[in-house]
Amino acid sequence: LFRSDKIVFLQDPKFGEDYWAGQIFFSFDQDSFISKGIALFTNFENYSHIPVSHCGIITGPNTCLEAAAGGVQESDFIEKYVNDPTVTVFLRSPNGLTTEKAVTMEMWVCPLLGKGYSYTGIVGSAFWNMLGLVFIRWLRKRDNPFNAKDEYFCSELVAEAMIKAWPERPGCLIYHPSNIYPQTLFEDRDVFKDWKNNIAQLKLREGKRVIQP
Repeated sequence: LFRSDKIVFLQDPKFGEDYWAGQIFFSFDQDSFISKGIALFTNFENYSHIPVSHCGIITGPNTCLEAAAGGVQESDFIEKYVNDPTVTVFLRSPNGLTTEKAVTMEMWVCPLLGKGYSYTGIVGSAFWNMLGLVFIRWLRKRDNPFNAKDEYFCSELVAEAMIKAWPERPGCLIYHPSNIYPQTLFEDRDVFKDWKNNIAQLKLREGKRVIQP
């Protein structure tokens, strides 16, 4: 464990101590053109100056639920993200997270395993959200017409699961899930607990590391 006033890096994180079920992970792959592209067109919501391009739900030791290339799936969180030296991983704990809420999110996503990934949703929503931000703000509360039905992109899946567990819809969860990006969620102080530390933008390249609030 390496600590400073600005950053906390966790090596070989342990479930139940360093990360736990119900947390939302956010990631950014500095070597991925797709990751950089998503961060670029969602940069209008990047108030922290920390780019993120993907998110998912922690469900257990090494496991997460996510919508990624290939569709809605369960993945090895440690092997796929933490152990990848080009990926920066951020963990955020929702306000009011309980075991029951974590289970609610997991139980909502599990029946969706195998559903397709909504490529049109993540791309088309850039235009739809820009209309909503610049011209007609209430559009973000309406279903994104570019989004493929019965398919999901990452933050849409996470947002829908969180709405099931937090029906009062705090913060950006008031928007339709198809209009919520990873960066939208990541920045929301009404949805997540405040950082315990200021998080540096750059990740140390050596070792297996998770940036932990």
